[in-house]
Amino acid sequence: MHELAVTESILEIALRHSGEAGAQRITDLHLVIGELSTIIDESVQFYWDFVSEGTPADARLQRRGYLYRDCQRLANTDVNFRHGSTTDRSTLEELELGQADHVMVLACSDDFDAQRADARTLVTLLHLREINDGLEPGFSIVSEMVDERSRRLAEVDASENYSLAMACTRIPNSIVCLLSALRVHGVGSQSPAAVWLAIPHKARAPRMPMLNLRLVRFSTNAWTSGIQDTTFEGVPARITTPARTIADCFRFERLIGSEAPMEALRDALDQRIVTIAELAQAVKQFPSRRLAAVLDSRSL
Repeated sequence: MHELAVTESILEIALRHSGEAGAQRITDLHLVIGELSTIIDESVQFYWDFVSEGTPADARLQRRGYLYRDCQRLANTDVNFRHGSTTDRSTLEELELGQADHVMVLACSDDFDAQRADARTLVTLLHLREINDGLEPGFSIVSEMVDERSRRLAEVDASENYSLAMACTRIPNSIVCLLSALRVHGVGSQSPAAVWLAIPHKARAPRMPMLNLRLVRFSTNAWTSGIQDTTFEGVPARITTPARTIADCFRFERLIGSEAPMEALRDALDQRIVTIAELAQAVKQFPSRRLAAVLDSRSL
């Protein structure tokens, strides 16, 4: 248990120095643990995730000493280290990948759970493929995935649904909704930069810094009605139906703006994606005074 006290001391030192430097956040902390140390590095990582949560130092702890020590055992091989996050495209661009023949992406399974590790790998793959598209002849890419669902996603090329697939892989108990659902259904002209997902009312909000997520919370009654199954790049997912999506857009217009719901309503009716009857049923289950008034007047 002495690793807990050591980890708390490390955190205290890091926070003190970041405060003196006027830093708002500590993104990485590099810790070298000597071979003869009695400290167990896995325990330090475990306690770090616990004691640093909610502080400016809530970040991955990188253990440099063990990586360097292990790689020194390699014979007839030159090993170069570059510390950084592979989910940051600028980090990858600094690696001069145009000179590479092969790139191997390993999962950070020692530091994160399976879903979080795979999410980081998928973001890295997305950046690598975009970089590779501009190179001639380019390089081959091999990646390591922990979860079987992520392996299927890693095999497909990037598309408009790639971010949705990544988010649904990381947060399987979620529902695609609002602006993201409108785009999937082909309704309106919205092209959201964020991925809009609904999670249970009391669920803990997941952390996915590598993706632009917008989360809303659905109550128990709203969790089953007006929901349909789908897939994104082979990843099972759930999404609100077109009628439910439009009703939700009116309910959450404070989040998405007042113009998007009306545009979606007109476009869905013009394309005959929904009917007045379906919308009337949706507004009974998910009340919106504005939508109800529009449907009553038929003045679209």
